[in-house]
Amino acid sequence: MEPTKYYVSDLDASRKKWKITARLTRLWEVRYDAKNVEPDTLDMILLDEQDNHIQAAVPKNLITHFKDRLHEGRIFTFKHFNVTKTKRKLKPVSNEYMIWFTSFTYITPEEENIAQIAIHKFQIKPLEHLQERSGRNDILTDVIGLLTGVENTVTDGEGNVRKKLYIQDQRKQQVTVTLWNEVANSFIQENMLLTGIEANILVITGTRVTQYLGNYQLGSSSGTKIYRNLNIAEVEEFKKAVGEFIPEVTQF
Repeated sequence: MEPTKYYVSDLDASRKKWKITARLTRLWEVRYDAKNVEPDTLDMILLDEQDNHIQAAVPKNLITHFKDRLHEGRIFTFKHFNVTKTKRKLKPVSNEYMIWFTSFTYITPEEENIAQIAIHKFQIKPLEHLQERSGRNDILTDVIGLLTGVENTVTDGEGNVRKKLYIQDQRKQQVTVTLWNEVANSFIQENMLLTGIEANILVITGTRVTQYLGNYQLGSSSGTKIYRNLNIAEVEEFKKAVGEFIPEVTQF
């Protein structure tokens, strides 16, 4: 007898009429060329009540149909979608499969109490282990760190917007995070920087790790999101590790 309920761990490419209930924890637009005005796909991370997550994508021709119905943080039931092995070089989560919406896909908003699903889930890599991700083109990296510096925004000759952040871990190891274009603008518009009140503990998702002059650094991707002082276990543990230390955030 066919089960009445499926989870992310059940999904594979063997069928097309899957149905799952999951929280949409992250949502972003993907442009294969940064100069494109219109997005090529609308991507998201779905998290189920078994705490498993998977990347999903809406193809370009269906974005206008689904975009206004998808809301970050909400729980939905998703029906009639395709599942394929992911061909994305840089995966935001460690799942070999991903979901593709089709014109037959149905999405139904659910009440918050329909399932016990976390608001957020990250795969945080400690700053001291970034060398394990340097130069890899198969996975993106989530990090946590204490904000210690913010550079002024720079726009280059091609119109690209750049903003550099400096974060450090519990051992005061510092790493540069370069934000580009929409991610940089989002950081500015959301006015994330608060000084003198409490420590700015940031969770930064979907970054690329590179090496420059012997130092490891992070760069944003289209899937990068920045969260400040989240009420999650990883942030609470980080707070305990740094104690009462509230650095003055250097702006230059």
